[in-house]
Amino acid sequence: MAIRKELPFAWYEVDAVEAWLDEQVQQGLRLTGIKSIFGKQCIFEENTGGPTRYRVHIKPKDGYYTRQEEYRETMRELGWEYVDQLNYRADIYRAARPDAVEINTDEEALRDTLRSANRLELFSSLLIIMMIPFMVRKNLQYMKHYDGIYDMLLDGSALLAVSVALLAIFWLVMAVFGILRSVRLRQRYLLDRSYHPDPEVRKRKRIRIVLLALWGMSALILVVVIFTSSGKLQDVPLSDCPVVLLESLCPEEAAQLDYNNEYGDAPFGIAGKYLLYSFATYRQDGPTIWIEGTGSGYSPFSYWVSVMDIRTESLAEKYYAEQVAAHDDWQAVQVNGWDQAMYRRYTTNLRQEFRSDQLPETPDWQQQILLLRLGSRVVTIGYKGEADMYPRLNTLYGRRYTSSASAVAT
Repeated sequence: MAIRKELPFAWYEVDAVEAWLDEQVQQGLRLTGIKSIFGKQCIFEENTGGPTRYRVHIKPKDGYYTRQEEYRETMRELGWEYVDQLNYRADIYRAARPDAVEINTDEEALRDTLRSANRLELFSSLLIIMMIPFMVRKNLQYMKHYDGIYDMLLDGSALLAVSVALLAIFWLVMAVFGILRSVRLRQRYLLDRSYHPDPEVRKRKRIRIVLLALWGMSALILVVVIFTSSGKLQDVPLSDCPVVLLESLCPEEAAQLDYNNEYGDAPFGIAGKYLLYSFATYRQDGPTIWIEGTGSGYSPFSYWVSVMDIRTESLAEKYYAEQVAAHDDWQAVQVNGWDQAMYRRYTTNLRQEFRSDQLPETPDWQQQILLLRLGSRVVTIGYKGEADMYPRLNTLYGRRYTSSASAVAT
C-alpha cells in the first residue's frame, strides 16, 4: 500500500532532503515517486530489500532538458537507479548496490549550482516584506472613508480589515522563515552527511500550523463577509421611502427632476443587505453639470435618504453615537416620533465630499444632514440645494401617528 508524506524541505536543501530520505529507509520505507501537489508529495512503499541510500543529483544548466537520458545512463553505470524528478534541475537517485560511487563530492560546485535558487528565495522573501507596508497602507486608505469601527462593522469592512491584517502576518511569517532558511543553508556544509532533520521537521511543522491557521482565519472571515452580504441589490420604488421626498422640501427643484433620463440622473431607489444590517437608499439628483475636460460633473441640487435597519437596537445606538461623534457641528433637535435626532449644516465641495484630491475643483455648496433613530432603524437624510430644512424638521419629518406633542426644533 502506498504511503504519502510531504517533503518538509526545499528541493535545493540537498543535505536535509537526503538525510530525511535516509530516515524513511530506517523506518522500512522505499521511495517510488514524487508528485507535485501543493508541495512535494513523496510516495513510499514498504521496503522489502536491504538498506539503501538516496542522493539528489543537481543537473548543470546545459542539461536541464536535453541530456536526461545521458545522465541516467551515467548514473546507472555508477550504481544508481533513477527514482523521480525532484525539480527541473534536480533528480532523486537510489543506490542500486552497496558500492555505488558517491554522486555529489564537490561542495563548491554544488553551492555554485544552487546559488541562483537560494538567491531567488532570499530576493522573493525580501520583496514580500517590502510589499506588506503597501498592503497595510492601501487598507488604511480604504478605512478613512468610514467614520469609525461601528460604521465599518455594519457592512463587514472591519472584518475585512482583520482578514487583511491576518494575511499580512501570514506573508510576514513566511518571508522571515524564507530568509532564515536561506541564511542557514549558506552556513551549512552540505556534503558532510551529518544533518539531523527531526528537530527542523518539528519546527517547520509548527510554523506550517501557524501559517495554515492565519490563512484559514483570513479565508474564513472573507467567506463569512461574502455570504452574509451576498443578497442581490434590488430596485425599490421611491414611494417606499419612509420619509418625505424632495417634492415636499423644494417643489421648484423637484420639478427639474428627469425621471426618464437614461444616463444616471433619473431618481431611483435601491435596497440590499450587508453583514449586520439591511438598507434602502433613495436618491433624487438634479441634472449633471459637466466640468469641461475632466469627464466629471456634479448636480446643483441633490436629495437622498438612507434607511438602515440594524440587527439590534444596541448596535444602532452605538452606530448613531459614532456618527454624531465624527463631526463637532451636530445640533440636537427634537423631531416627533423619533428616539433621537441630530441636524448639521456645512459647506463642502466635490473633493471634500468624496475625500479625494484627485477630483476636479467645484464651487462650494451648502449641505444639510438630518440623522434620525427609532429603535434599531437609523435614517439619514441629506440635502444639497436652496431650501432650508431646519425650520420645517417636524413638519416634514415628524411621524404623524405619534401621540407626542409637536416639538419645535431647537
